[in-house]
Amino acid sequence: MVSKYMGSSKVLIRNPENGRKAWFGLPLYFGQLTRIGLQGSYEEQIEVVEYQGSAFIGFGYFTVEDLEQLNRQVEDY
Repeated sequence: MVSKYMGSSKVLIRNPENGRKAWFGLPLYFGQLTRIGLQGSYEEQIEVVEYQGSAFIGFGYFTVEDLEQLNRQVEDY
């Protein structure tokens, strides 16, 4: 069953380098990560702190490249 909330999925991302965090809607455009002090490079580390909606990869530390999995989940629906 396709969730009607998939389009409104969002994720709270924290930059472990400076502690800044913000909510980002999905699909995520990596250039938006500059809001928390990141450059959007695939190798940068981020922390997923919380999420809302159906798209989810888990809590904890990931690379920006890992966020591409979230984008694929959202775009598949």
